[in-house]
Amino acid sequence: MMDVSENCSQGHDHGNNMGIPQLDLYNYIMNVYVTGILCVFGVIGNILSLIILLQDKKKSITFYLLRAVAVADTCLLITTLFVYVLPAVYPYTGELKFFSWNMPYLQAWVWPFAMMAHTGAVWTVVTVTFDRYIAVCIPYRAKFLRTIERGRAGIGLVTAFSVLYNLPRFFDVQVKEIYDFCENVTRVYFDLNLYAYSGYRIGYVIVSYFAINIICPISILTYLNIRLIMALRRGQRRRASIGRASMSAKKDDHNVTLLLIVIVIAFILCQLPSVVTQAMYAWQEQLGTKMLMFQRFYVPFSNAMVILNSSINFLIYCVFGRSFRRMMQRVLCWKCYPESLEESSGEHTTHPSQPKFAARVRKVRLLLLAVKKDNNNVQNEELREIFPKAPASVTHDTTSSTATTSTTCHSSSSKSQC
Repeated sequence: MMDVSENCSQGHDHGNNMGIPQLDLYNYIMNVYVTGILCVFGVIGNILSLIILLQDKKKSITFYLLRAVAVADTCLLITTLFVYVLPAVYPYTGELKFFSWNMPYLQAWVWPFAMMAHTGAVWTVVTVTFDRYIAVCIPYRAKFLRTIERGRAGIGLVTAFSVLYNLPRFFDVQVKEIYDFCENVTRVYFDLNLYAYSGYRIGYVIVSYFAINIICPISILTYLNIRLIMALRRGQRRRASIGRASMSAKKDDHNVTLLLIVIVIAFILCQLPSVVTQAMYAWQEQLGTKMLMFQRFYVPFSNAMVILNSSINFLIYCVFGRSFRRMMQRVLCWKCYPESLEESSGEHTTHPSQPKFAARVRKVRLLLLAVKKDNNNVQNEELREIFPKAPASVTHDTTSSTATTSTTCHSSSSKSQC
């Protein structure tokens, strides 16, 4: 049954900012302008990244995992728009009242999905970094471990873990409605459910989140990143000592490694402010008035840094990803590149056109053997059937050379030389 309230003296502080106008303005700027712009830019950038990464014809495991990162980041940014950005408009401007007054529903039903996306994005970055660590630091096992099937299995495990770990968040609060006779409206608010228990709040919401979403991934990524940086520097010294030309085949591999190093550094820098946020939540009851005020100002900044991490990958790909830039050029200017997108993804695989070329070479060898046996010249038409795009001068020169070879062989006294 709906609760009824007849107390008109109580105000309804939707911003929950202790009646401080400066805090209302600060939250409005941070949540709407900073976080909102980052969310919009990040969604557009992640969608573009996903479209471009889908053009990879080499079936690169690294690019497959980066596509999973783009999907998780996009889900996080979209849910953030509904949980943080849109409800923050009304308390300061009076617009978009619907999102602010229905904030309890968003907190109860959208927030858990945002946490699932956040956990998935964090551990997908760990997965792609570990994949790169295998490729660079233990290459003798890369052929067995770095496959698309294993990549899909890894993303499946990350997704299942993210969903199961965050399921209890659906029971954090309970949504209730109250009828306000003063304004003749029905107001929605939430009552604490599991969140009311200190053991759940400290053990699950604070400690487990701190360990699973911050400390463990940052520690793992720091170790893997140090190993990747050391391997990258060794590769650069090796190229300098051996020679640039002889090691040119490794350039794309080193570029992909550099790309992952930058992504991990950006991740660590953007997630570190959350350490302070979780520490303040853990000791919130012991915080004084000044620290509580600092917390009110600091939390929007910490949240904006997390959103920044999910929004800048497209810029990182454009600046540091050589293969990504090549694929992007072909996507944006497809008329300039009518051929299929077959650029290297930074991993050495067989070019799709090589089997056809090898078959043509075998046909040429068979024709040359026929010339040696039958003393017949190869006609231009026969070569054009094998190389339809070859110019006439090439086929003429090839015919002349084959004919000369056959004449020389038959005029020689020693057949073994032919």
